[in-house]
Amino acid sequence: MTEVVIPNTYEEWLILVKSKVPEVLSKKSIEKRIQVLSNSNNSEAVEFRDLYGDEHRQRVVSWFRRALRESHDKN
Repeated sequence: MTEVVIPNTYEEWLILVKSKVPEVLSKKSIEKRIQVLSNSNNSEAVEFRDLYGDEHRQRVVSWFRRALRESHDKN
């Protein structure tokens, strides 16, 4: 059975995303994830909340927002 890793910090999350699904960090993908996870009525957001809790969903949205800001800072 594969161990599920749930990051607790932005840094842990960023390392995990970069190693598992780096394409999620494109500007377009980040904006889409923010849109989806920010909408508490969206089925993906509801599923995410049901799996990980609303506090973690909100934390992940904030991490995507930070990643978007940091990507703008690099350009």
